[in-house]
Amino acid sequence: MVLNISSDAAINAYPQWGAYGVSKAALHHLSQIWNEELASHGIAFLSLDPGDMDTPLHALAMPDADPTELKRSEIAAVELVDAIGNLLSFIDSERVVEKASR
Repeated sequence: MVLNISSDAAINAYPQWGAYGVSKAALHHLSQIWNEELASHGIAFLSLDPGDMDTPLHALAMPDADPTELKRSEIAAVELVDAIGNLLSFIDSERVVEKASR
């Protein structure tokens, strides 16, 4: 499994965020393409948006944002690990169902 970190800027237009938004949109789309192309080899791609983060880039782009309302990177990392674990468990359960139906 390959995990790419995306952003809502991939689908929502924000003034002054052109390059960032385009790069995240491209990454998201490329993840979908490679997921289709490499599925037969057992390689999966996932693009996840961790939400609004308390990062230097976010502070620079949105200086009026309240940092206490933004997600800290340590919290986002735990959430991403949990999401991946849940996804892998789901994939494994689907494989068990698939084998059982043969």
